Amino acid sequence: TSKLEIQGPSFYGEKGYKCIITDVNDNVIETDLVHYTLDGYKESDPYVQIGTRVLVPGKTLDLADTPFGTGKVTMSEKGDVLTLDNVNFQNTVFDYDPFDADIAFYFMCYQYLEDSFTLKLIGDNKINNTYFEEDARQGGISFGFFFSGRGKQPEISVKGDGNLTIIGGSHAIYANTAIKIASDINMYCIANHWNAGIHGKKITITNSSVIRATLTSYLFESNNKEKGADGTMTIEDNSIIQATIYPVQNSGRGSTLDALSAVTTSHALNIKDSSIAIDLVYDYRNLELGDSLPPTTVIGSNNGDITITNSNISINAKSLNDEMSMVCYQLDMISPQKDLVVNNSVIKACAE
Repeated sequence: TSKLEIQGPSFYGEKGYKCIITDVNDNVIETDLVHYTLDGYKESDPYVQIGTRVLVPGKTLDLADTPFGTGKVTMSEKGDVLTLDNVNFQNTVFDYDPFDADIAFYFMCYQYLEDSFTLKLIGDNKINNTYFEEDARQGGISFGFFFSGRGKQPEISVKGDGNLTIIGGSHAIYANTAIKIASDINMYCIANHWNAGIHGKKITITNSSVIRATLTSYLFESNNKEKGADGTMTIEDNSIIQATIYPVQNSGRGSTLDALSAVTTSHALNIKDSSIAIDLVYDYRNLELGDSLPPTTVIGSNNGDITITNSNISINAKSLNDEMSMVCYQLDMISPQKDLVVNNSVIKACAE
């Protein structure tokens, strides 16, 4: 006589369920697996999975009706605007397809939207992605945007009068397309994994945005492997970047993680009318799992110029242990692959 209510499709529109019954003597009985598919669901439709709930275009999910927190998440009729309205999301441990790891918010579109996709922020929004392996310092993605299929790949715009705070996970925001940040974002990610901040094929920080972060790895990674020049990263329009990086090693990989604080791996880096303050703190306890030295570049471009105009750059590196003090003096504070062009700017770099 029990009834199970399912809200929307799961990954690829189909999901299997079974009941596990335990009696007073701890004997376990499992029912047969039952499959369901939501009528009218098409793989081409965009959707966002929020914990174990699914939101489709034209619908609103009130998190107060879920185990995950409060606030409302709405997707526009076309599926090209996702709105967070004073969301306070608390994740628990889930085993999510397709990465066999947790993704707190997962947007998926099987065919590219024609123009752009917008993440609109209203009020104060927080994603607390508590899935976390304390010993390995590993977690999954807190906010993921994935586009696949035919058509034009859109640029994701994060904008609105609100802000977004992301806690936990190995990636705060991971997008497989270009992303433009025009709102304030706070990130606190201490997973032992690369790309701990914001990853996209192209990253633009604009509109006087304030980005604050405490990480163990990348702050920004702009990486377009197919079209390198399209992967240029830009920080502009009176934006403010404040970050503290605690570089770590990953013994499983046998080397350091590339904990570059601000980097474009594809092409050039343009900083204009903005302020960047980065502190690197080296602690031997974070590095003893690996067997090689931590990264030696703070701000770098792998295949292009670095241009700094009307901006202030401050980089401070220090060690909490005598064993790591030499690393601070070996840092390449700003390292372009090609030319470094500085116009009317102040650059301060200190190694303690």
